[in-house]
Amino acid sequence: MSSCETINIPNHIRNIIPSRIIIQYYQFCKETCPDTFKPLGKNHCSTFSLNDPSDKDWHQSCDHHHDDQCEQCSLLDSSFQLLVASTKHRTSNCSPDRIERLVHRMEYSFELIYDWKSHVLRTIRQDGARSEALDNLDSNSIMICKDWVMKFLVKEHCETQRQ
Repeated sequence: MSSCETINIPNHIRNIIPSRIIIQYYQFCKETCPDTFKPLGKNHCSTFSLNDPSDKDWHQSCDHHHDDQCEQCSLLDSSFQLLVASTKHRTSNCSPDRIERLVHRMEYSFELIYDWKSHVLRTIRQDGARSEALDNLDSNSIMICKDWVMKFLVKEHCETQRQ
């Protein structure tokens, strides 16, 4: 606070608030210069991200312009390349084997980050499809979601999202 007073907020209250903060942020963006002040939007258009230009069945156009890659993703890629290059350059006192192992760990970590981003995109799309299906149900319909494999048979079905 401006008076330098500290207020401790319990974690359960802190966990309730984020959705309200997001709503208030978007409302603030609408009220404050709606033409020029845009929210810090998502870094992907999911339609563009899931397009396959070589297959017409998996290609859908958008009503806005796309570069080959979004700015945040290209910054992430260049950051990874810079990390690897600086690791190779600044670890001259290490053995080549150790440098190779370190670079391998870094590249594996980068791969996990890309997998996580893909998982988030998939999750958003699947949740959108689920919400759309629920919105289109009539009064005589039900929707059954079967995700028992993830909850009960984890030991038998230990596959990554990529598999």
